Amino acid sequence: MLPSKTFLNGLAPDQQLEIFEMPGIRDPGEEVPTSIARIAAHYLAQLKAAYPEGPILLGGVCSGSLIAIEMAAQLADAGAAVITIEADGADDANCLAAAKVEATLLEPVVMIHRFYRLAEALARRLGRDPDRPRNLRKVTETV
Repeated sequence: MLPSKTFLNGLAPDQQLEIFEMPGIRDPGEEVPTSIARIAAHYLAQLKAAYPEGPILLGGVCSGSLIAIEMAAQLADAGAAVITIEADGADDANCLAAAKVEATLLEPVVMIHRFYRLAEALARRLGRDPDRPRNLRKVTETV
């Protein structure tokens, strides 16, 4: 499945996009991985060849999201700093937890609060000051 035109138009002009294809789709002689872990390892080998250093943003649609989660896990196991967005990661400092609240109108508020905490952690991890972002005049202070 290819990304929609709306998605592609939303990418920054200098942002690169890699789309993976299941091994064996075009070449019947190519070995087809038999597990999500093996598919993820295959895609990571391609990704690392093209982008030996991060940051890398992973995403997926349908079964591709399961593969992206496995790719993130393999990167983390290899020592990479990984931040994820998950429904059940509320207690994990490296996870932007999707909101689970009774009042649906509060979901964006809960999510954005968690996002700002994650953005601060990421900025500090990258050696940057979250209160003095480059190319942006910030009017709030992180507390």
